Amino acid sequence: MRKKSKLDLQCDELGWPLNTTHGYYVGSGKWSFNEIVNCGPEEFVAAQLAAVGFKCCWCEGGSLNLLMKAAALDVLVRRNIFGARVDAIRRFLEAQFTLLNDHRLELVSCIRSIPDDQLQANILEICSDGFIRSYYPRVSSAFVTALAQAVGQHHLAEVATLFITKPYEYRAGWPDLTIIGDDGFSLIEVKTIDALHISQLRFAREMAKPLMLNCSVTRLRPINQSSRLPIDRDG
Repeated sequence: MRKKSKLDLQCDELGWPLNTTHGYYVGSGKWSFNEIVNCGPEEFVAAQLAAVGFKCCWCEGGSLNLLMKAAALDVLVRRNIFGARVDAIRRFLEAQFTLLNDHRLELVSCIRSIPDDQLQANILEICSDGFIRSYYPRVSSAFVTALAQAVGQHHLAEVATLFITKPYEYRAGWPDLTIIGDDGFSLIEVKTIDALHISQLRFAREMAKPLMLNCSVTRLRPINQSSRLPIDRDG
């Protein structure tokens, strides 16, 4: 029997499914999927999922971060230290949640109760901003709007309630891909040879588990035997 790798053991402990997929490896950490050549492993798996009908964003939690900001925007603007809407839009959410920690109940209440039309308008405004587009180039307003429907305001408020307790710690470690399918949304971490990092384990134990987020790991392996990945020292 093959000895389990460190990643296998981590997924067993977390209760995260570990799936394996294969692709054409071109070397130097790059892969090829249909017409997409020289892409990273995250982009490869995203393209593979999109090809079978999933909406997919490779953003390490960025789409959920922007969704929380859009849902809380009215309070972020009202409580902004400069009284500037553009600063509320562009300032990182973890910084704003830290500064406004005393207003966490107000923020969560706003997220829970914002009308759908206002949320959609806020999403479009935020995702159209030049700074946001430069920092989150793979996140579109259409995806964030679809994500809002998949997550639901009550669950989003639960995510924000926990996120706001340690915003800088909980900003890191989100899985690479956010996926929307017929049964809701899920998060997928993409790996080739390495295991889950400390921030990813913290996210899994302190965010994903209590919030019952649907998370898994996809391990990408080369289909062409002549171009092998570096040896996985964890087995």
